[in-house]
Amino acid sequence: MIKVSVMYPNAPGVRFDHDYYRDIHMPLVKERMGDKCKYYTIDKGLAGGEPGAPATYVGMCHIFCDSVEAFQAGFGPHAKEILADIANYTDQTPESLDHDYYRDIHMPLVKERMGDKCKYYTIDKGLAGGEPGAPATYVGMCHIFCDSVEAFQAGFGPHAKEILADIANYTDQTPVLQISEVVVG
Repeated sequence: MIKVSVMYPNAPGVRFDHDYYRDIHMPLVKERMGDKCKYYTIDKGLAGGEPGAPATYVGMCHIFCDSVEAFQAGFGPHAKEILADIANYTDQTPESLDHDYYRDIHMPLVKERMGDKCKYYTIDKGLAGGEPGAPATYVGMCHIFCDSVEAFQAGFGPHAKEILADIANYTDQTPVLQISEVVVG
């Protein structure tokens, strides 16, 4: 199974109609993709990693499919219609990694340091973009599931320097951190 993630950057004054996204846009995506889309989740950005920091993304979705080819076969024929609908809910444009180290060392370190504040985590490896032959937008990402913003900050905050210092061991890219509410999932 693969997961296609679409993320909308947050910025001061950004327009993002979460109700439209949840009630109209994502059901449209599911309807057009048919059984190629097994299911999807929607996240609403709540906060950044540091106390008081704004969410990096105002909203995002994750579309689950059997394969890259299944996603492209379901999305591709309807891409123009689906992409044209974006203007109805937002003015934002949806936007190198050692995966073995990230999976086997870094994320277990995060889980260990956060203790029971981290309920569980998932790791995604970018495979492809939405169009056939398009590169992945992100080479990798993780999702850390906690009971609340405060739980994440209490678990991550005291260990942030150690965790962030480890990033250079698996990538030369700067990661983006956001706390979101799982709206559908």
